[in-house]
Amino acid sequence: VKSVGWETVKGDAVKAEVFDTAKIDTSSLPLVEVEGENVLRLYWLDAYEEPKTPGIVYLFGKVWIESAETYVSCCVAVQNIQRQIYFLKREKLEEEDISIMDVYKEFDEKISSRFKIMKFKSKPVEKNYCFDIPGIPARGEYLEVKYSASC
Repeated sequence: VKSVGWETVKGDAVKAEVFDTAKIDTSSLPLVEVEGENVLRLYWLDAYEEPKTPGIVYLFGKVWIESAETYVSCCVAVQNIQRQIYFLKREKLEEEDISIMDVYKEFDEKISSRFKIMKFKSKPVEKNYCFDIPGIPARGEYLEVKYSASC
């Protein structure tokens, strides 16, 4: 039995058990086959995106290692993540109905250049709205815009 943790440094050490580290083969991932695809089963705990490298999200969690019969910590870097935003059209502009094409033109002419989004894909979609903010319809037509996070 040894003392571990911050309490050791402070001098308030409590006796605790120290466990052996798991012996694992780090050259291969613990993949499982699901519906014909190899999948890494990760118990996800946290995610982080470094502002200096947009488009890369780091997932932190635990994976089951069969040979060691234990979970071990894991970090997975997911690259080339696309941003996805939705624009709801306004009801009316100066007594004229707004079309989804008007929303597209406004995004293309004003918003994309302001935020340096030079390449993007967009399409109209029907979406449900789940919050209780007045003036937003429970179901409506939105413009879905996808673009690279590295913009």
